Amino acid sequence: MNLSKHLNIVIPVKGIQTGKSRLSAALNLNERIALNKHLIEHTLSQATNFNNAAEVYVVSPDQDVQNLVVSKGAQFIQQRAIGLNAGLAEAIKFIEPRTTLFLAVDLPNLSITDIEGFFFMPGIKISPDEEENGTNALLVPKPNTLAFRFGPNSFQLHLTEALKSGIETATVKTPGLQFDLDTSTDLARVKDWKK
Repeated sequence: MNLSKHLNIVIPVKGIQTGKSRLSAALNLNERIALNKHLIEHTLSQATNFNNAAEVYVVSPDQDVQNLVVSKGAQFIQQRAIGLNAGLAEAIKFIEPRTTLFLAVDLPNLSITDIEGFFFMPGIKISPDEEENGTNALLVPKPNTLAFRFGPNSFQLHLTEALKSGIETATVKTPGLQFDLDTSTDLARVKDWKK
C-alpha cells in the first residue's frame, strides 16, 4: 500500500517524568521514566515505519520529549494548552488538513499491522480500550472533524460525535490497539520491557 505522505499520525505524550504517574505504587520515578521512554520509542517506531506514508507528530508539554521525537524522524509540537483535549485542539492548527490518526502512546503491543487496519475503509474509525471506556486511537478525515473527548467514557463520547457527523463510522478492535498500560497488573502483560 503506497499512501505517500497523505496521512498524519498524532501522538500525544504527557511527559517523560509525569507520564504513568498512576503506576507510582509499582514503579519508582526512574522506572517510570524508563517505561515512558520505552513507550514513546515503541510507538514512534511503529508509526514512523508505517510504509513511510504518514507525517508523524508528537504533541507534548514536556520539552524533554523533543529529543526522542526528532531521533525517530517525527515532528515535535510543543503543547502550551492545559490538558489532553485542549492540547490536541491547539496542535491541529500546525498540521496538514488531511486524514489523521490520533494514537495513544501507552499501547505497548502496538504493531504496524494495527495501524494499517485503519486505512482500508473511508470515514471515521475509533479503537476503544479493552473495557470500551477510553479511546486508544481515532482516525478522522481531517484533524478537526470531531471535537476531542479523550478522558473518562471517551469511546462512547467519540462514537456519539462521529455518528452525529453523518460520516461513515466503524470501530476497530485489535489486541495491540485495545491493550493500554494503565495499572500495575497491566505491567505483567508488557512483552518487551522489564523494570
